[in-house]
Amino acid sequence: MTSKTRNFVVASTMVLGAGLGTGLLAYYVGFPSGAASRRGPEDLQFIPATATLVASADVHTIMTSPLRERLRALVPTPHGQADFAAQTGINIDTDLDRITAAMTPSVGSARGLEALMVARGRFDVVKIEALMREHGCRVEEVSGKRLLIAEGVEGKHPVSLAFMAPGLIVFGSASQVRAALALSQGGANVTSLDEVMSLVRDLDSSTAWAVGRFDALTASAALPPVVSDNLPPVQWFSANIFVDGGVRGTIRVETRDDASANSLRDIVRGGLALARLQSSRYPLARAALDALTLEGDGRQVSLSFDVPVELFDELTTTMSQGARRNTPTIQ
Repeated sequence: MTSKTRNFVVASTMVLGAGLGTGLLAYYVGFPSGAASRRGPEDLQFIPATATLVASADVHTIMTSPLRERLRALVPTPHGQADFAAQTGINIDTDLDRITAAMTPSVGSARGLEALMVARGRFDVVKIEALMREHGCRVEEVSGKRLLIAEGVEGKHPVSLAFMAPGLIVFGSASQVRAALALSQGGANVTSLDEVMSLVRDLDSSTAWAVGRFDALTASAALPPVVSDNLPPVQWFSANIFVDGGVRGTIRVETRDDASANSLRDIVRGGLALARLQSSRYPLARAALDALTLEGDGRQVSLSFDVPVELFDELTTTMSQGARRNTPTIQ
């Protein structure tokens, strides 16, 4: 893989990641945009049953929300986004509808995690394929689909992109994309897991959500012992947000037993109390902390948040005033 290819792959992954990250998780690569939110569960057909993390974001809703407009005033659009649009024809603000992503243990003896992303939107297939060919990617026909492959470097997994249908792209490690192609023909996918789907059904009306098996995820991540030995005894976790003018949502975990949940609640409660004490001189930080609510019983611990639109307006005003104070005047 050439340096240009690596840059293209990294930039592409960042674009998709930012679309999902806007939903409070980690920028990348039809159907009518109004239908995007209804296709989250359908896209799970491409996610293998071995996935330890599944997430989905209604990018169209996020990008067209009043909150996005407020954040645009605080954070300028990255220059790289314009370059990406010029090269691929994809405007992140308007052309992406939904992203569904997963992390899955590596295939074979290698320990680690591989990523897979399913993107729905409006894509210039000819332009994308020409760009990737220019950067050294090869093209294969697999199960009647066009698969573009960029070879990995420095021990990294090869990455691939497949055009599954008009307005539907699958991107990730080559092995996971091949698995997604196979699953499109039938087979056991993540929807066959009752525990996962019971959580997904509770969250799918959200703007963005994530569900994961925490213990399996950390076991596959090859963490140093000093980290893995001090992780909380959590089995499942989920998170969701709703985005409009403000943002609200819940982070929920399920521990191995009641005692572990009680200990975790005590730790979070103590951390919130300390943060509130130290934020007494910072009204915005205190308001953000006051938007957090700790709940849960038994093995469940949940932290809910509800950040109103007024807080974002106040943040915009504060930052604008700070920028004016720091702008030098011409004498």
